[in-house]
Amino acid sequence: MPEIITLKNEQLTAQIALKGAELRAFSFRNTPFLHDANPIYWNRVAPYLFPNVGALKNGQTTINGQIYTFPKHGFLRDREFELISQSVESVELKCSANENTLKMYPFAFTVTIKYHLTPQGLSCEIFIKNQTLGKIMPFNFGLHPAFRVPLQDNTAFEEYQIIFEERETAEFPTVDLNTGLIDETKVYRTYSNLKVLQLNYNDYQNDALIFSDVKSKSLTLKHQKQNIGIKFSFIPFPTIAIWTPNHIKAPFIALEPWIGQADSPQSTGVFETKKDLIFLEPDEVFVIKYVLEPFMDS
Repeated sequence: MPEIITLKNEQLTAQIALKGAELRAFSFRNTPFLHDANPIYWNRVAPYLFPNVGALKNGQTTINGQIYTFPKHGFLRDREFELISQSVESVELKCSANENTLKMYPFAFTVTIKYHLTPQGLSCEIFIKNQTLGKIMPFNFGLHPAFRVPLQDNTAFEEYQIIFEERETAEFPTVDLNTGLIDETKVYRTYSNLKVLQLNYNDYQNDALIFSDVKSKSLTLKHQKQNIGIKFSFIPFPTIAIWTPNHIKAPFIALEPWIGQADSPQSTGVFETKKDLIFLEPDEVFVIKYVLEPFMDS
């Protein structure tokens, strides 16, 4: 069985890894739109964040009175998925809880991810099912695609911009660069009625820009003058983080819709008190959708 699955149509190509069901490459008219996982900058491309988003206080959490340890952004991104079905333009992958995940996170679950190429772009549906008998399953979930910037060699990072679907007002919390914890009691920067965010490496000296309670259901990354870019649509996500590594000028920007975020320094460490938790009843299914639509002049 191949470790990488390739989907193709007339103009688009997508490559999906069985590890983490991660989208590893996406190109339009032979132009790549995603980060290439160069480890000098970041060795991932578009991981899924589950069952937690961000770091846990002291690297651990308490669930139903017991202490558990799992990594920043969870463990799903490192799990091997099973190939359920495949065609030229679509694929379905599935991953379920096992003995190892139950030691970290005491819930039985199944995550099914379906990718489908359309003439306009790539659509993805994610189905999270609670298969724990008689117990409600709490979790967070996040997307983390890193888009290549610049998209063309004769352009610069600072010539690109992010356009929000709706105007956003935000007070960015301070991120502890050592622990990854997010302190909402300390405001790093504010924006009011922001529609267009021009890219600038200096904006990321305190890690990600974190927009809470967003109205936008899509972001468009594009060159400020040339008609090249990508529209990223997603539901349902109350938070959007925008990130590029603060210690190096990396050739990408990550657009991260989140349901939840890292613990705060004030956290009690009780998992059930984490921000924006989803509480799923037994046999209930939670659905997440997103679409990538690249564009460029002929």
